[in-house]
Amino acid sequence: MPLDLKELREHGRESLEHKFEKLWKLSGFPEPYFSGSEIEYKRWRKTHMDVMIRQDLPELEAVRRITDIELLFELMKERVASPLSHNSLREDLQTDDKSVKRWLTWLENSYALFRISPFSKNLKYSLRKAPKYYLFDYPRVKEPGARLENMVALAIHKELLLRNDRDGENYSLHYLQDKFHHEIDFLICNDMKPIFMIEVKTSDKDASKNFGIFYPHLKKLNPSLRCIQLVKELNRPYSTKNGVEVEPLIPWLSKLDFD
Repeated sequence: MPLDLKELREHGRESLEHKFEKLWKLSGFPEPYFSGSEIEYKRWRKTHMDVMIRQDLPELEAVRRITDIELLFELMKERVASPLSHNSLREDLQTDDKSVKRWLTWLENSYALFRISPFSKNLKYSLRKAPKYYLFDYPRVKEPGARLENMVALAIHKELLLRNDRDGENYSLHYLQDKFHHEIDFLICNDMKPIFMIEVKTSDKDASKNFGIFYPHLKKLNPSLRCIQLVKELNRPYSTKNGVEVEPLIPWLSKLDFD
């Protein structure tokens, strides 16, 4: 797993903001992060992808269409933070649906990608709906809003894996979307009980109206459900009259406090 802001909080004398910017530009992989150089990061990135796709994948299974998998990974960079259409990928790659799903599984097993599913109390239904995918090497994502969401997704994903392994818990990470395409970026659950809704913004200080769409239903599952909007460019935290906590993103990432 790459480093994140929580792990780096007590490391060195750099400010949290400086550490965040290094993660933003260089990723959390130790070699490029501690080099402090964007040139070194770009060199590492090229080698890292070559190892994953051209060396690791053929060892997992006989793969004849390596270039197609490389193209798939390039296409996935543009689809980060959006529900995935397998049909769209199939058409772009001019292949069948089974191949696309198999290649995505290979990329997950190689720790190039990870996915989160939409929330549903019916787990089978949730797994049938479109997942969202994120990269472990998130500086590859060019669009700033998607990269920011990816960075937060990875930090939460790591924290939940840690808590599950260390404490024997059953945390899971999801997103929320209804048939009208109202969406909340993340929903953290424990034993499929919603405990935390999270929306990520670069600079929008006004709490998302989408909290009000999902909260009435989800609070029936957990009256203690919390709603938080993380804003990168926010000077002071505040809470709305509806109970949405609007917090500065960088300090929150350094603590990952969702208990």
